[in-house]
Amino acid sequence: MKLLAKQKELIINEQRRTTGENDDENDCIVDKGYFIEQGNVYYRNIHCEMDQLNRFMSEFYENVKGKMLRSGHILKMSLADDAKDICEIFAYTDEDEKDESVRIQEKEMCIKVACNKVGQRENGYKSLFDYAEKSKAIIHNTYEKYNMKDGQMHLEIICSIA
Repeated sequence: MKLLAKQKELIINEQRRTTGENDDENDCIVDKGYFIEQGNVYYRNIHCEMDQLNRFMSEFYENVKGKMLRSGHILKMSLADDAKDICEIFAYTDEDEKDESVRIQEKEMCIKVACNKVGQRENGYKSLFDYAEKSKAIIHNTYEKYNMKDGQMHLEIICSIA
């Protein structure tokens, strides 16, 4: 199934490239699965706006203090209207949970979209919220995972659902 989904995505991208269709207007492909896995995470509560993120990211990595991280960082976003954009940053680790900065992250059923550009962020969120509404799913938490691929910043938006 994953191979077919990837092939479909490649075909759609190629069609858009050859027809000159604007990538920002595309419909994102929504996947469902366990994209937030169970395991120990090194984390920090941060409560900041997106424009303050660089400072908090620097502090996050400066405070690792020798812990071995086995994933890139994941941002937990706030959906509350009166809250800051980002409420937590975490990365998976093999460290013991006895450390106060390490906790157990539970496995979560999620829906996810992958955006080829950070500029597709709004369209990605719209696709996820539309999917959740159509399938009568309730969104609990929202996460953003940034990855560098082929010299470009890619974004995965992940929403835990019930």
